[in-house]
Amino acid sequence: MLAFSDIVIGEVFSENVTMQETVTLNTQEQKRVMVLNRILEGHLSTAEAAPLLHLTKRHVQRILAAYRKEGAAALVHGNRGRQPIHRIDDDTRQRVVILAQTTYAGANQQHLRDLLEEREGLVLSRATVRRIVQPGRPPAHHPPQALRTRGHVGAD
Repeated sequence: MLAFSDIVIGEVFSENVTMQETVTLNTQEQKRVMVLNRILEGHLSTAEAAPLLHLTKRHVQRILAAYRKEGAAALVHGNRGRQPIHRIDDDTRQRVVILAQTTYAGANQQHLRDLLEEREGLVLSRATVRRIVQPGRPPAHHPPQALRTRGHVGAD
């Protein structure tokens, strides 16, 4: 879509950045860089850029300030490349799989979850136990319920 490569060097886009750091930007971030550069060149105002980026004028001003200070790296989300804090560690996952196949073989997911909590001290949701015991299986799809309408009273 944009004429940028997947890898953008922060020094190229901001004259205030003196570091030589390689930052990988996705398509949305590349678009932001292009629009922010147009603002810095004077071709666009923040008010004109806001609808282009689907942001408020104030948020465009915030990311522009961060872009001036840190370069393209400011546009990358801070959690990129990190594991979620609530992720269940691999040792616990392996322990659940082994217990499900040996000690608690034959137990359904809800019963397995209850047994893990009562006897092993592992507090997990039924859905988490399902994801661990049956990896690769897509989540259960529940079709949306039909929308029920009520008739209007006195609308004769």
